[in-house]
Amino acid sequence: MRCVVATAVSPLEMARTSMQANGGSMWQTLRRTVQVGGGTRALWSGLAATLWRDAPFSAIYWGVYESLKVARSLMIHDRDSDDICSAGGLRQTQRWDQSPAIRSSFHFACGVIAGVTAAVITNPADVVKTRNQSWPGALPAANPDKDVHPSRSKSGSAGPPTQRFWPALSQLLRQEGFAGLFRGVVPRVIKVIPASGIMMVTFEEMKRWFAHNPISMNNPVDAALESSSMPQTRG
Repeated sequence: MRCVVATAVSPLEMARTSMQANGGSMWQTLRRTVQVGGGTRALWSGLAATLWRDAPFSAIYWGVYESLKVARSLMIHDRDSDDICSAGGLRQTQRWDQSPAIRSSFHFACGVIAGVTAAVITNPADVVKTRNQSWPGALPAANPDKDVHPSRSKSGSAGPPTQRFWPALSQLLRQEGFAGLFRGVVPRVIKVIPASGIMMVTFEEMKRWFAHNPISMNNPVDAALESSSMPQTRG
């Protein structure tokens, strides 16, 4: 599902990235992207890198998050432990279930760990995506002799970078080394930390609320029959 959404909004993501790198309005960026890129297909520049970033990110994120939850459950509810029925074990479980602060702290920490892990691992794909989406809509270079970015062509104008993901990744590694794969990883991690933590606390608390407050979807016919069968008082 995330891949479908990423594909649908890819032109907007491309426009946002290009506007941040090159300036200009959204419509100017989209129009120049189509002109320079050779058609509407250019609006999906960097889509492959986006999918290589988003799909593994989700898999790693939820894999790490659920693994941490399972580890916590095994620590508290270990069936092979002799203390599973002890008063201390019951008190610990009850304290976990009844304390929103403890639950939220744990879920926040798990979300942060999962988010940071996924962000670091998928950062090379994020770099390639940004480089691929920065050239569309770029205005002509004011100084043609100025060095252009390795992901752009060596001509005076901003030409399309290597669009295929693996050649682009290989080019990045060859020209900038291993450090180039993790360029911008610190700001990305700083952004992910609060986002992941708050998201998981909200998700878990909402899931818990709905579990304790089920939504009743009564059949209207049954509800009407039940209402008609209730005794009525007469004045």
